[in-house]
Amino acid sequence: MQSAALDYAGAGIRVNALVPGTTDTELVRNLSPIGGLPDDAYQVAMRQWAKSNVPGLGRLATPEEIAAFALTLAAPEHRYLTGAQLVIDGGKTAHA
Repeated sequence: MQSAALDYAGAGIRVNALVPGTTDTELVRNLSPIGGLPDDAYQVAMRQWAKSNVPGLGRLATPEEIAAFALTLAAPEHRYLTGAQLVIDGGKTAHA
């Protein structure tokens, strides 16, 4: 990503990495050992898991939150941002 940022900077192309934390998606549900639970039970179990495993906000991200961040990064107001790894994980890495 950083090499690509340098390679394409002259052409006005910005390259950044968005690094999301655990996000409440179908993929996460399908990979979870509790993914087969009925929806209500799954949501309760995931809220409990997040309280213990996502220091900071204590919840999973929504796909809409991650998408909004991606749109923010692509905005013309951030023309000088390139070669960065930007973490959106509810505070999980701040705890490490």
